[in-house]
Amino acid sequence: MLKRVEAGVRTTRLAVLLDNKVAAVRGISEADAAIWLKEFDPNSCQDEVCASSDKTFPIRVPLQTRASEGEWIGWLLIGPRPDGSILSKDEQKALVDVAGPITMAIRIASRREEREHVLERRIEALESRLSPSPAN
Repeated sequence: MLKRVEAGVRTTRLAVLLDNKVAAVRGISEADAAIWLKEFDPNSCQDEVCASSDKTFPIRVPLQTRASEGEWIGWLLIGPRPDGSILSKDEQKALVDVAGPITMAIRIASRREEREHVLERRIEALESRLSPSPAN
């Protein structure tokens, strides 16, 4: 997803925050994104997508679905373009418009991973019950 956003908006760096942790990055190291995250206050930009004073991630798009207004699972963070400019209002609106589907895709993938982990644990438990014990 970040690769497509990067190609579409031609930005220098991108990151995704999920559950207050850096989940993915492009054009910035996870360590540098984590340092930026320490100073990030999500409550300061609830109604704003753009924080032009932030040179690292001036565009911050909350990841949420309409059905879960106010329940953010994370943020899509977008850096400036190579010339230092930030995205236009139309580009920002387009990113806000795709945030819902992106959020749903992340939630679906997360649920699938959880189900797979549960199944793996069940299979391991069954295998351990079926294997002969060392005393036999």
